Amino acid sequence: MNAPENINTINAAHGILLRSEVALSATAVAAGLHNTAKPNKAHIKDAERLLKELNGLGLIEMEPRAGGVPFYRLIVASESLPTKTYPPETLRAMIADLEAEKDGEPSFLAPEDYEMPPADPVLLAMANKMLGERLEGVAHVLRGCDLPGLADASGAEDLQPKVAALAGAYQMALAYLRSHEACLEAKDSELLAQAKVVIDLRDRLDALTQQWEADTGRITADLRAAMESRSQVINEADRLRAELATERQAREALQEQDGVDVKDAAVGYLVRVTKRKPRYVTQPERARDAALAAVRAGAGRAEVLAVVPVGIARRGAEWRGSVPRTKGD
Repeated sequence: MNAPENINTINAAHGILLRSEVALSATAVAAGLHNTAKPNKAHIKDAERLLKELNGLGLIEMEPRAGGVPFYRLIVASESLPTKTYPPETLRAMIADLEAEKDGEPSFLAPEDYEMPPADPVLLAMANKMLGERLEGVAHVLRGCDLPGLADASGAEDLQPKVAALAGAYQMALAYLRSHEACLEAKDSELLAQAKVVIDLRDRLDALTQQWEADTGRITADLRAAMESRSQVINEADRLRAELATERQAREALQEQDGVDVKDAAVGYLVRVTKRKPRYVTQPERARDAALAAVRAGAGRAEVLAVVPVGIARRGAEWRGSVPRTKGD
């Protein structure tokens, strides 16, 4: 709408709306305020602040358009506004008076409306009865508080000291409750600290238990391996002991037959030629002839070894030493 020349504006946004014949958005008001086609966020925020002030005065109404964008228009006739500039609080009071007069309600009382009517004994009696009943109800509540000083409370006396005593008892009980709450909070903190210690000890115990189980398994495996190794050593010792006994018997037999000729003790002869398989014969003459024949055939060397019996192995892992026989045996 076109603003009259004798009308002062409340703020800059009010002047923009006065000069406009259509509803405007906050962006359009900001563009008019700062004389720009593309107002920034600060311009729009300033325009929204001014529009909010006009809305608080009840001068504008909002009309949502497409997309939820609000548009604003004036709802109070400009002619009803004062021609002077007043503070917003005064304007709000003046607008409230104008709206009350439009609704048919007077904005002030006549002098006779402030005069007190004459006293009515019936109404006073009813008021005193109602007040007494209420005081008796308060006294009944005070008697039910189980406090020694309030057991004889009555509605016929001044209840202010007793109400004050009840308030003091309530404050004491509240302070006692708060002290106990603080004590309980301290106990809770202590219990939480102890719980943390217990959890830490449990974790450490679990770790030690796992370590103990691992060490026990390792020691058991080492002990089992040691026992197996011990069994093998014992078996090897038994075998070596048996061989040593056999060797001792053979040595003793050889010592007893000291001076016996090897040829007499031999039971056969082994002819060993280089790059040929060994040959076993029973007669010394045949062994000598075989060695000479091998040399004549081109062998570089031929050896004749006497085979002397040392012992006999029998079933049942039994070993017996052999005594060399002489030609007379």
